[in-house]
Amino acid sequence: MPTTKPASPGDLTDTPPTGASVVRSPRRTAAAVRSEVAAVTLPATVVTAVALVLVGLAVGSAAAARHEAETNATATLVLAAAPALVVLALVAGPLTVIDVRTHRLPDALTLPGIVLGALTLGAAALVLGDGSAVVRTAVGTAVTAGFYALLARLGGLGRGDVKLAWLVGLPLAWVGWATLATGVLLAFLLGGLWSVGLLVTRRANRKTAVAFGPFMLAGALLAVVLTATAAPAVSV
Repeated sequence: MPTTKPASPGDLTDTPPTGASVVRSPRRTAAAVRSEVAAVTLPATVVTAVALVLVGLAVGSAAAARHEAETNATATLVLAAAPALVVLALVAGPLTVIDVRTHRLPDALTLPGIVLGALTLGAAALVLGDGSAVVRTAVGTAVTAGFYALLARLGGLGRGDVKLAWLVGLPLAWVGWATLATGVLLAFLLGGLWSVGLLVTRRANRKTAVAFGPFMLAGALLAVVLTATAAPAVSV
């Protein structure tokens, strides 16, 4: 089966902006984002539009289920995560296209997404007064990133994938453990199916590197949609 990409030079040298500089130097961060997105504007817009549709489907389903007693808790968490999901959708387009084309997940997009996602979920926690969601989000995201870091050390993934794990892990863990697990499993399922398809059609061999970031993003968004549309069967 084709392997996911190893740590590429782009992953290792993509230092600006750092997480701290995202907060300290928004102008520099904005310039870095424009630089990364400029070459992929059209295809990234298409992917972003699809991602926003998925977020809209999840939020709409959660809003419809919020008035039912058995789905209220999960639906409320999905609705509260809406801003963080929008952030994820907005960066999903350029990250997907850049990763497919160059096997890079630039910090200029990933790190601001992590910061904005954390801030929006922190604000949601204050509004809801849900301390358990905060703990679950912190622990779940850290565990997810640690799992991807282990895979990266084994040579199967790049450092960019580890950083992306923080970005996708935040809203998934916020919504619930089942959603987090589903998102991670879907990423590997989709990536595996794609790799098998490449092998069957002879468009790749077992040594061909496959960008894994798009599957992490797709798995995360689909997991939230499944959670919102099947809320009675999902426990927090």
